[in-house]
Amino acid sequence: MTASDKTKDGGSSPTLTWRTVWPGEWTCDNAGYIWADSLKGGRTHMIDVRGWGYLTGGGLGALGLKATDAERLQDDLGRLLCAAPDMLASLQTMRDYVSDRLMDAMAAGETEMQGGGNWEVSKCFYPVAWKPINYQTTLPQTEKGS
Repeated sequence: MTASDKTKDGGSSPTLTWRTVWPGEWTCDNAGYIWADSLKGGRTHMIDVRGWGYLTGGGLGALGLKATDAERLQDDLGRLLCAAPDMLASLQTMRDYVSDRLMDAMAAGETEMQGGGNWEVSKCFYPVAWKPINYQTTLPQTEKGS
């Protein structure tokens, strides 16, 4: 980070993002550490994949899994975290594409998508901006035994 990345009052620059601070490919090692490129050169440790006690422990609230299962789960989580920057970029590209198509359709006076769908579907690309999704209340309720 350079002096130009700070405002006069010491606050962060609006152009400074998590992606500019941890650029490049993120990788996970066998110890559960996530690494990224450092702005000062080389690699820097940025995240620990934790939860071994919860996964393998025998106490109240622990799952008591076999070590091989716990290792696999932690490795999967590490790979998911390392893929997050690319997944986010893809979702942002998709959101922008859908938003552009929505604006084009609205400008042309179209209000429905092909197949009778409603343009409200665009809200799924902005879940945080609209409201959090509560899956407990949106899943269809079934009666016991059906």
